[in-house]
Amino acid sequence: TLISLSASEDFVTRRCYLAEILLTFHRCCIFAACVFLCKMRFNLEGLEVFFPYDRIYLEQYQYMRSIKQTLDAGGHCLLEMPTGTGKTVCLLSLITSYQLAHPNCGKLVYCTRTVPEMNSVMEELGTVFSYRSEQLRLDREAAAAADVSNTQQAEDVTMMDIEESA
Repeated sequence: TLISLSASEDFVTRRCYLAEILLTFHRCCIFAACVFLCKMRFNLEGLEVFFPYDRIYLEQYQYMRSIKQTLDAGGHCLLEMPTGTGKTVCLLSLITSYQLAHPNCGKLVYCTRTVPEMNSVMEELGTVFSYRSEQLRLDREAAAAADVSNTQQAEDVTMMDIEESA
């Protein structure tokens, strides 16, 4: 099942679509709500995950959830998904997001059989990092704009106080 939300859909359409998702995937309602609200930057059991594509399969979300639960427990896991289902991007998105949130969690060691396979993984890792960098840059810009706005409002209030006392 593919989940995709367009930025151009109006609120009512999105709300109806969200209700349909929640009914269809009642066991994954948190997932549907996060994807609806945050696009592909979503909260997974308290972890902000940066997923660089505008669509995600339910199975990919479940895969990432399993990896996160294993990391939280400090254990080992063996997960299997069919070829072409996005295992690499899921793993890289989840692990790099986890490392960002938990800087002392350790390294990711990724092994492949061939150099071309590793090149593909490195390309996907670049996509994940580019998306995350862009999102964090936008956050910094929004925070800076909010600071400027708050500073301006404070100055306006101070000016009004001065004018009223004069």
